[in-house]
Amino acid sequence: VENVKGFAGSDTLSEWYDCLERNGYGWREYLLSPMQLGIPNHRKRYYMIAERDSERFGRLRGGESIRETLPCMLEMNEEAIRRRPLSDYIDKSMTGDEMEA
Repeated sequence: VENVKGFAGSDTLSEWYDCLERNGYGWREYLLSPMQLGIPNHRKRYYMIAERDSERFGRLRGGESIRETLPCMLEMNEEAIRRRPLSDYIDKSMTGDEMEA
């Protein structure tokens, strides 16, 4: 699941937790900024990874159980997460008219 930061703590998320529990899922939650992965966007987003019959994931609900880094990021340094210029993300084959559409 991916959603806005405010999704954490919402009534909808509470219902989602109930549904996951009823169906035997464990989950892990994150609040991450794309900047942490070198993508030029500062807005934090809510992410949940769920797995059925999981022994790897717990069933903690929100709060302090929401992580703000990925396990692989703990081993990365600044060079590993290189910030790329915005021009790297632009499709240069598109014309001006196509970009306005």
